[in-house]
Amino acid sequence: MVGLIGSAGHGGWLTGVLLEGARGGAEWILWVLVALSLGSVAVFFERLVFLRRSAGDTEKIRALLIDRVGAGDIDGALSALADADSMQARVVAYGLREAERGPDAVVELCRGAIGVERLRYERG
Repeated sequence: MVGLIGSAGHGGWLTGVLLEGARGGAEWILWVLVALSLGSVAVFFERLVFLRRSAGDTEKIRALLIDRVGAGDIDGALSALADADSMQARVVAYGLREAERGPDAVVELCRGAIGVERLRYERG
């Protein structure tokens, strides 16, 4: 009966089983926790590097667009945006490529491009 209820002073059956497991060499659990911790740190650093690399200078992109698009140089703006790897530059470039469809269509297309970029940023 003691095996089903647990030993006196330790509570219920589950508590007894867990305490015996901890006393009986549960070092492997610690190694699993260490491995999971290292994995989470690796994911953190990968995301940090990705976000640093793809962070764009929004003011520079805005100034470039005002200059080039204001002068009617859509191809020049697109070639300058192709060098940038930021979400903003990709979405704006997509909108510029489809500008002849009209403003409402461009807004919808940019929303779709934001969804695609969001998947790129949320991976991993």
